[in-house]
Amino acid sequence: DFNHPNLDAFNFSPQVYNSKYNWWLPKEDLTEVSYQLYLISLTNLDLCKLIRNSSCEKAANANFQQPDYIMQDVDDTSMNLIIGSYLLSTNNQFVNATNIWRNNNNSQKIANTIKFILDNSYQPNSTDFNNNFTSSISYYMLQFYPQFDSSLFINTWITNFTEVKSLVQKNPNSIPIVVFVPNYNSNNVDAIVNVRFIIALARLLNNLELGEQILTDLPPSDQIKLQQVTISLTNWFVWLIENHFDVIHPDIISQYYPQATTLISLLAKLDNYLGSINLPDYNYWSLVKNKLDSALQNYSTSQLLNSVQTNQGLSYWDDFLGKADQNDNYHDDRLDTTALNVNSLLDIWTVKLANNQLKWNSNTPNIVKSIISQSINYLSLNALSTDDIRDNAVFSGGSPLSATEYYFNYDYFIDGSKYNVGDEPDNRRVLGVSGVVNNSTYNDWLILNQNKLKFNSFNYSQIIYWDSYAVTDSLIILALSKYQNLVQSIQ
Repeated sequence: DFNHPNLDAFNFSPQVYNSKYNWWLPKEDLTEVSYQLYLISLTNLDLCKLIRNSSCEKAANANFQQPDYIMQDVDDTSMNLIIGSYLLSTNNQFVNATNIWRNNNNSQKIANTIKFILDNSYQPNSTDFNNNFTSSISYYMLQFYPQFDSSLFINTWITNFTEVKSLVQKNPNSIPIVVFVPNYNSNNVDAIVNVRFIIALARLLNNLELGEQILTDLPPSDQIKLQQVTISLTNWFVWLIENHFDVIHPDIISQYYPQATTLISLLAKLDNYLGSINLPDYNYWSLVKNKLDSALQNYSTSQLLNSVQTNQGLSYWDDFLGKADQNDNYHDDRLDTTALNVNSLLDIWTVKLANNQLKWNSNTPNIVKSIISQSINYLSLNALSTDDIRDNAVFSGGSPLSATEYYFNYDYFIDGSKYNVGDEPDNRRVLGVSGVVNNSTYNDWLILNQNKLKFNSFNYSQIIYWDSYAVTDSLIILALSKYQNLVQSIQ
């Protein structure tokens, strides 16, 4: 990101300098016209769907009046780092791609990026507004966690409100924040984004080429902080799973990934990766591995087995597309959800050997082996199906409820002036929670609003989501290839 030129890991979008707004902006998002064309193209290409009797025309008619300041995105940054770690582990099978990544992401830049993300994390007890401010939706989710006020969480975006306020004061016509809906320009904490960040750390810090050098390039205090954050976030992930929070509230643990078992899927990937490398007993990643093993084997596996459906020897899962979570006879995302969950079970209950072959863990229950086998049979029979069961909600545009529906103690315009109901323009409003709210104050509010905040189903609300058959197909291929690997290693 050219606003922070020493952090190439953030360069996920080509940028050009816009002299009118004194800011580096993505090339494709410079004008109102380009926004309109982009949104209309989503409608025409049917990449965007709105649940229940509506369409993307509402989004296509949105009134984007000024170019936005696209903040650094930790989710995309983590994916960049994960992809790079994969490339580095392929023994130069993809020479050009690996060299391009390596040339743009050296150990010092990666260390700077990690430090930057940690410095801009959400810390409820911090005295710095930039660290103690979050969306009202995120605060509602996190305050249930017993260690909430003493923990550190990774923000989805990297934003500095002092910097933003200064920019707006210099140019009152600019709209410098892009995450307006549903968070009203506040930052937010997303469990999926946090897991991806930890996966990126695990793969990079245990990489033979870069791992030791990245740690060397980090100041000693940040090395310690990195370990503490990794263990702290792992404890939070485990708490979410053991308390079935991902089942109770898939609407708020992630505002961008609405599929109910995405959290399990990513944690299973992390767990399987840590099991495939040699970790010293004293290494803190060993502690992460042990915690994940317990949660995924004892809680997540039961959750997946309790939700599976079996008919005539074939096992499969449904999520919410087609109103599946209302128990209606629709199953639009059956292939994707089944492939996602089979991959999770395989990641939880197998280990990759040095020769890349898979084998069952010695404690794998027979029921798990049976369900996996029956699900693989279902995928094999339906992988090339033309029926409408290939959909997914691979990405979402936000939460069913607006941030205004949750408790907030900060409500101002971006320039720092107080917001009053009815003031315009609403898209300059910054709304959220700063600091730690008194328990009795928040609990009193919860009692009055608990029925409104109870999540029933995505089918009872309107959310924009993105659908990708390519994701469904890739998950199917991955599940089938893993199982074939497993069967061959047994024979």
